[in-house]
Parts: sequence; structure tokens; C-alpha cells
Amino acid sequence: MKNNKPPEQNISIGRWRWTSRWRKPRRRVVYTCLFGHSEPFSDWRYESDGSIDFVCFTDDPSLSSSFWHMHLMPPCLLDPGRASKRIKHLPHKYLASYDESLYLDNTVRLRLPPAAMFASSSGGMCSSASVTYTAVRV
Repeated sequence: MKNNKPPEQNISIGRWRWTSRWRKPRRRVVYTCLFGHSEPFSDWRYESDGSIDFVCFTDDPSLSSSFWHMHLMPPCLLDPGRASKRIKHLPHKYLASYDESLYLDNTVRLRLPPAAMFASSSGGMCSSASVTYTAVRV
């Protein structure tokens, strides 16, 4: 039996991709949390083509960065550790406009660009992924 379907075409124009119909690319975000003045903010900068947003949730209005978007959270009844974990474990609630998210601890610096981390997660087919890292003395 002959397949009469035309071959699939892949054409990219800017941030749009054509594969039999136009569709928006997946919205991606890298996020971290810093609550309670427990450590200084590690203002890591990563390779970015503008397709990934970088967000830091914090309760400190004095924090600023030219790379990370600071999202000031209102005071809550939780201690700093639990406030951070709430956002870390509920990205679908706090980052609902994104399709994929990558949480980074404030003290961790990626060796690869975040785009490579997203690409290695099976093209967004997995709901959760973890990465093994080794502690490095600084």
C-alpha cells in the first residue's frame, strides 16, 4: 500500500518552526530561589539566545541582577527553607506560562548551556529529570 502523505518539512524562521503547520516553540525557564538571607546571591550568567528566561524568586527587595529577572515574593508564614521548597516543587503553579522548567540551586553553576540541558531531557518528553553532580571546593 502506497503512502500518499507528503514528506514532512522542517523550516525554521526566527523562533517559529514549520512542521506541517506553524507552531510556537516551547517556552523554557531556568529558575532559582533565595529566601531568608541564608547565602549571597550567585549571579551566574549563562549562554542564552533569548529563548530561555532566567527567574529568581526571592523575599529580598534589595537583590538585583542584569541577567536574572527578580520576582519578589510577598511575606508568608513559612520559614525560608520551606518557602523555597514550595516554589521548587510547584513550578506548574508559579511558572504556569512555561512549558519546561529547570530548577537550579543558587550555589550550583551549570557547565553546559541550559539549552543543552533542555535538549538532553528527551525533547521535553519526560516530566522529571535529575542530574548527578559532584561537589567542588571553591
